[in-house]
Amino acid sequence: MNDYITENEQSKISNIHVGEYSLLSKNISIEEARNILGIAENKKVILFFGYIRRYKGLDILLESVKILKEKHPEIFLIVAGKDIEGFNKYQKIIDKFDIEDNILKRIEYIPVDETSIYFSAANVVVLPYRNIYQSGVVYLAYAHSKPVIVTNVGGLPDITEDGKSGYIVEPNNPEDLAGKIDKMFVSPSSLEKMGEYGYQMAKDKFSWEQAAEKTFNLYLLLLKNK
Repeated sequence: MNDYITENEQSKISNIHVGEYSLLSKNISIEEARNILGIAENKKVILFFGYIRRYKGLDILLESVKILKEKHPEIFLIVAGKDIEGFNKYQKIIDKFDIEDNILKRIEYIPVDETSIYFSAANVVVLPYRNIYQSGVVYLAYAHSKPVIVTNVGGLPDITEDGKSGYIVEPNNPEDLAGKIDKMFVSPSSLEKMGEYGYQMAKDKFSWEQAAEKTFNLYLLLLKNK
């Protein structure tokens, strides 16, 4: 975005993060969530959550699942969200890669009160976006103590600490994405550690109190300089 903003215009912009989403998380264990969804306990579960549009890169993630399946036959992808542009093109990729048995599809709008089921069932939340400004999915992942893998686009790197709350990969690169997912699953303890770090980081850096204080101070500044 900065490529289109002059230095003078940049000085007029204030960056205030949205507050964290822990209020939306329910106390559901991974075992309970997987039982509800019918997913075996031994699966290594990736979650793709939210509206399905081309720019969100589900096709890239499907190719990564195909790559991972060779090393991790127990790899499992949950695709949960409403399709906007037609799911048939993704189904063709699923059929081509022979990964139907490695996927749970909930191609519909997921009500807020069911959101925790999907996040609790996952080991890692992946956002393979081609482009984006920001996404609430990252905040939902942190609220459920889940690590994330995001692409280096928009504001996603600003809310992801590479190697701590998750990993940052380049967009349009299924091999790089598969490599980072594999790196997470090689060390289950690091998965849990990253999830806990993300949860605490969101509490510390993205609290609603901080967002309110920054907003309040911005209005004071504007009133002072009117």
